[in-house]
Amino acid sequence: MTLGVQGLQLFATGPVGGDDLLKFNQAFANPAVDTVVLVNSPGGSLWDGLRISKLITDKGYNTVAAGFCNSACAILFMGGKERRFSSAFDPALTYIGIHGAHNIDTGSPLTQANPQIYALLKTAMGEKFNASIVNTALYQMDDRDALLVVPDNIRNPQASTFHCNAGQTPRKDCTHYKDSDALGLGVITHNDLVTLALPSAFQPSSQLLGRAQTVLLADPVAYLETAAEQHCTSERCKDNIKALQTLDESKALAVRSTGPGMGWSSKKPNIANAVLAAVYGCNHIPGLPVQLCIAEIANGYDLRHFYTEAEAEHRARLAQLRVPAERFYANEEFGGGFGNAHAYRTLKPLDIPPLHIDGVQTVGTQELARMLTSDAPPVAVDIGGTDETLPSASTLFFGGNAFDEPAMDAAFNSRFTALLKLLSPDVDRPLVIFGTGRNWLSANAALRAKQAGYAHVLWYRGGMEAWKAANLPSALSTVRAVAN
Repeated sequence: MTLGVQGLQLFATGPVGGDDLLKFNQAFANPAVDTVVLVNSPGGSLWDGLRISKLITDKGYNTVAAGFCNSACAILFMGGKERRFSSAFDPALTYIGIHGAHNIDTGSPLTQANPQIYALLKTAMGEKFNASIVNTALYQMDDRDALLVVPDNIRNPQASTFHCNAGQTPRKDCTHYKDSDALGLGVITHNDLVTLALPSAFQPSSQLLGRAQTVLLADPVAYLETAAEQHCTSERCKDNIKALQTLDESKALAVRSTGPGMGWSSKKPNIANAVLAAVYGCNHIPGLPVQLCIAEIANGYDLRHFYTEAEAEHRARLAQLRVPAERFYANEEFGGGFGNAHAYRTLKPLDIPPLHIDGVQTVGTQELARMLTSDAPPVAVDIGGTDETLPSASTLFFGGNAFDEPAMDAAFNSRFTALLKLLSPDVDRPLVIFGTGRNWLSANAALRAKQAGYAHVLWYRGGMEAWKAANLPSALSTVRAVAN
């Protein structure tokens, strides 16, 4: 974790592990510290979490949750004598996430370690301890992302505590505890919020797709006024854009590639989330055709250079691309059985899909590299949305989603198809669909592309996992199309 002391408060952010026990021991030597503020931590090592939590308890320190605090971070938080939420982040982004022990490499549950977590929670929660809810959190785990979410409902009274057995469980299928809030469960000890001045190192990240933003707008107010005049078609739009400067971070603004129209967002956990939300709003403006967009600003940073640099990088990486020696990499040709995928998968979309999709050609790494370096390369569309993608590929963020509710899926399919036809206008040109690796998300998207009328849909089943295993060059993803 990254640690920093400001006044009486020790701030800590990031994953728990490594030499954190030593760092906390050293920080606690400061006699002025009496509170540990945990800022947006995904958790990490249970071993370190339990020992650091005991240090906090032995010192009699208080703890504060600023933003999300999951897994091992929740263990640290529960070591506090007095425990509170902070108002530093939006209430929807502020919560404690509790689950059982699991293997940090494989994600499989390690129930033998759960009694230690149970004992810590029982001691911390005292007479408010709810054995049924705690046992559910610790033992009902289908994967490492199972979570009991205890939200900040001080500022958002409608938010309820809920438990999902897996990270891929739809929210509607999770168990909701509407009568069990953070104070009632003993997760926090006081219902008053802590007001914080976050040190600069603990502010929302300026990272966008793996790259820190450093180019600041010279005059944000002037930029917003000009953007409002150029891209808005109503006075209300102009007023909203000009007011963006006063809204809470993280915030972003995106404009359409052609024609008037824009999208904006604020109160997001980081620049990446703000950009995705702004581009989505820009892509799908009610009453206007779907259009590709460019995120121009985020938190006062100028992002326009981001797109021109990415275009140059794609050209350079494509020129470096060579056909690898082997046909397949990272076991892309194995797993998932021998049947064909013929319908979307809505539950557990990260499971390994079959080897084939009805009406779609499966391609391996060697074959795809040969295609991309040919005189007539296919269009490549990445639905994975990670920092890097194949050279020449466009990214359609969240393009692998699918929904059980027919109306929701139909609306999504309309957005997906409209964006796909902007990224790949010629339905007779070969189209390659791929994602992060062997999963149903890319299979879903390939099925949608086939049903959208593309004559030659190719499915790169191994995705970026196989591409990187072959040591092939990749290039920066850019946010122009967000489907959901």
